Amino acid sequence: MITIHVTEDDIKRGQPEDCYFCPIALAAKRDLKEKDLIVTSDEIIIEKPHRRGILLPYEAANFVFDFDHDVPVQPINFEIDI
Repeated sequence: MITIHVTEDDIKRGQPEDCYFCPIALAAKRDLKEKDLIVTSDEIIIEKPHRRGILLPYEAANFVFDFDHDVPVQPINFEIDI
């Protein structure tokens, strides 16, 4: 398990509805040391060397939904199984 830390800075720099630059994508790139990944509404997809998906926990999926719909969000930490 790896913990993803979404910070206030990730939220400020993040772009709504942008799978490459949403706050979770920014945090995951940093915490996983992976630059080739995207975030969908329910998973992190690491694109190289082989495309693979990692399901987001419920609280992270809710964060994505809220952020994309202009609902205020707070920093969160969550674990993913890779």
